[in-house]
Parts: sequence; C-alpha cells; structure tokens
Amino acid sequence: MRGGYGIYYQVPNVNYFADNRPGNDGATGVLANPGGIFPVYTLSNQSPITIQNDVPIFGSSAFPSGPFGAFSVSQHFITGYVQNDNLNMQYQINPATVLEVGYVGSLSRHLPATLDINQIPLGRTSNTARPYYNQFPNLTAINEVQSVANAYYNGATVSLRTSSYHGFSAKLNYTYGHSRDDLSSIRGVIPQNSYNLRGDYGNSDFDIRHAFSGFIGYKVPSPARHKLLLGGWPLNSLLTFYSGTRFTVYAGKGTSGTRENKDRAEVVGDPFANVPPDSEPNYAYYFNPVAFQLPVQGTYANQTRNEFYGPPMYQVDFSVFKKNHRALHDAASA
Repeated sequence: MRGGYGIYYQVPNVNYFADNRPGNDGATGVLANPGGIFPVYTLSNQSPITIQNDVPIFGSSAFPSGPFGAFSVSQHFITGYVQNDNLNMQYQINPATVLEVGYVGSLSRHLPATLDINQIPLGRTSNTARPYYNQFPNLTAINEVQSVANAYYNGATVSLRTSSYHGFSAKLNYTYGHSRDDLSSIRGVIPQNSYNLRGDYGNSDFDIRHAFSGFIGYKVPSPARHKLLLGGWPLNSLLTFYSGTRFTVYAGKGTSGTRENKDRAEVVGDPFANVPPDSEPNYAYYFNPVAFQLPVQGTYANQTRNEFYGPPMYQVDFSVFKKNHRALHDAASA
C-alpha cells in the first residue's frame, strides 16, 4: 500500500498578462492598453492604404476617438496552487502477475481567470449601462485577470501487469476519472457571464471519463523442428481506448446583449436522438442540430458549459517480429 500528498504552487504564464486574446471587446493585454502617455490602439486596415509623407495612414486624426477595450490585473491577485493526493494498493496474484488499484485526486484553488469587470448587465444593450461608464465613457470591456477560479479531479485506476505468463507479457491500465473546473484555460477564454463565474462551472475541456490503454506481447512457442523458420516470432499490440471529450454548442450570436461573444445555445431536445444521416463528402453529423435553438433575446440559455461529449477514440497498433537466433550466433562467432 502506498499513498502520497503534495501541494504545488503555480508560476503564472506571461501570456495571461501580455497576449490574453479574450475574444470580446477588451484589450489583449497590458501591451495593448489605450492609456498612459503613449497609448496603444488596435485599428483595422483601411482599403486601399495610401502611404504619404506627413499624412496619417488611418485618417486625419492623430488618435482614434474610441470607444476602447482595456486590460487590468486585480490588486488582490495571488499565486494559485493545487493539492494532489493518491492511494495505491498492490496485490501479487501469482509470481508473474500483479494487480494494482488506486485513487488519484486533485484540488486547485485561486487559479487565474479573465473577467470583464465592465460587462454590460444582462438585459441591457447600451455601453451606457456598463458599471464604469460614468468614470470611463470611452471604455467598453475591461478585462481583468483575477485569481478566483477552482478545479477538481477524482479518478479511480486499475492496473494489471504480467510478465512471462505462458508466453504472455502485458500491462493493462483503466482509469475512470472526472475533471470539473470554472475554466480549463485562460488565454482566449472568458466566461459567459463575468458576474457569475460559477455559472461556467462544468466538465473540463480535457475531461475524459473512461480511458483504457495497454500493451500485450506474446512469444509464439518454438516447435521442436524447423526452429529457424517457425521459431522466434514475438507478437505485440498497443491498445488505446478513450471516451469522448466534452464540448459546448454556442449560439453564434450575441443573444444576451452583453457583447462577450460566449452565449450558449438553448437545448430543446435530445441532441443524440434522430441524428441526420451523413452528407458525404462534405460533412458528417454527430448530433442533431434541431435539438438546439437561439435563446430568447436578453437571456442566457439553459445549456451548461461542456455539457455534451464528443465521439470516442479507439486505436490498435499491431506488430510482428522474426528473430533468427542461429544467424545472430553465427555472425557473433565470425
């Protein structure tokens, strides 16, 4: 029996603060903030672009008039950490076979998350409704990195290992696990509603409920006669079976009016019932699209984050080798 516990602290990635790419109207990081003595602006190319001496490329005005998106870091930002624990029990079934059963868990706290602290409240559509409009009328989204996200993982593992058991050698592993979090990454990710991060709590992007992997090797017995031809045949196989990863179906439109571009679709039926036939070679259906529709304007959908799962993955690799022991012996003697 073996067990362990550890606590580990995170070193924040510089991309959290410099190249965040949130996907809404906010700035991508401190390098694109429209403030200070030398502000940085993101402008779209004008077509056609004319470059002349002493003529501004983007028009006659020296600075654009806005509104702008901004970026900030919470003054209460702290280092995130994860607590890992495990417990394993091994039992030797026979001299060649060992069975192992275990548990693995993790608990993460104060993970970084990007929230729009100037988000338009639900049901309002105008920039004037933003909380900081009176103080900063030229600002739209103000994305702020905060250390407020959480994550959990629990997994049960079973492993069977055998060597030289009637010619077989194998290592088989199965894991039943479940990972949940408020968000699975920070770069390019922002919650549907920054005023309710817990509303994005759901299955992790990388949550795989069932995972099986294994190696099986078999040494074909050598016959008494014709060993050079019929002997020395090891067979090997690698097995990998995974259940599908999680996904979210988005509305594709800003139905909530918050301009965060993360609105999810309304679920009105079973997505995996009455799936239409494939339309080869253009596309294939995995779920029924009529099970989703746009939410009512000014509301959020009933779909939770990563509520659905994708197709499973199966992979089998097989190899056959031929060992000629006599040829190797003769070459060594020479």
